[in-house]
Amino acid sequence: MIESDGRLASGWKNMARSYWRGDCVAEEFPIWETLVSGEITVWGTDLKDRGLDVIRRSYPDSEIAWCYSERAFDVRSLDGIVAPIAIDNEGCLEIEHRFRFIDGQNNGFRKKLSSGQLGQSGYLRSFPENLSFQFPNLTNQIGSEST
Repeated sequence: MIESDGRLASGWKNMARSYWRGDCVAEEFPIWETLVSGEITVWGTDLKDRGLDVIRRSYPDSEIAWCYSERAFDVRSLDGIVAPIAIDNEGCLEIEHRFRFIDGQNNGFRKKLSSGQLGQSGYLRSFPENLSFQFPNLTNQIGSEST
C-alpha cells in the first residue's frame, strides 16, 4: 500500500479494505500477521499514571472502567480490553470501540476482583452486582470513507 518513497500507492483504499477483510493476494502464499501475541511487560508506570491522571481530570466517570480493566488483567481475564472494530454501515466504513465485559457478568468473578488484593495502581476497588461503566467519547471523526 506504500510506495518506496513513503507515499500511498494508487488503489491503497481497496488494498486496505482487502487487508482488513483478511483477503489473500492470489499470486502469493498467505502470511498471517500477528500484531501482539501473549503478554507484554511494561517496565515502569509513568505512562499509565499519566493516563489515569488524564482520565481522572477529563473523564472522572470513566475511572471505574479503567480500574476494572486493570483488576481483570491482574487475574488474567481479557475483560476490559477496548478494541477498535471496522464496520460497513450502509457503504460508509466506521470504527467502533468495544469494551470486553464477559467474565464480569458473573457475580463470582466481580467478587474475585473485589477480594482485597491491590491492583497494579495500588487501589482497592469494589465491583458490585449492578456494575455499570461510563466511557469517554473515543471517536475522533476526521472524515468518512465510502466503502
